[in-house]
Amino acid sequence: MHMQFEAEVRQVKTMPDRSTNVTLNLPEYQLREAQEFMALIHEMIFADCFHIVGGNLEDDRNNERTG
Repeated sequence: MHMQFEAEVRQVKTMPDRSTNVTLNLPEYQLREAQEFMALIHEMIFADCFHIVGGNLEDDRNNERTG
């Protein structure tokens, strides 16, 4: 499975077992991707991330995706 989406990094937390939990906030228009992530809970994934400089998830891209 391959997914591509935009998300806001909401929290990064170091756990007692020395793992790191990362919380992502997906915009409303990416509900399908969020549902696919729910099916992957407790699974290992590969992530390739890019920083969107000055990116705003509430700009005109939202209107283009939702119609």
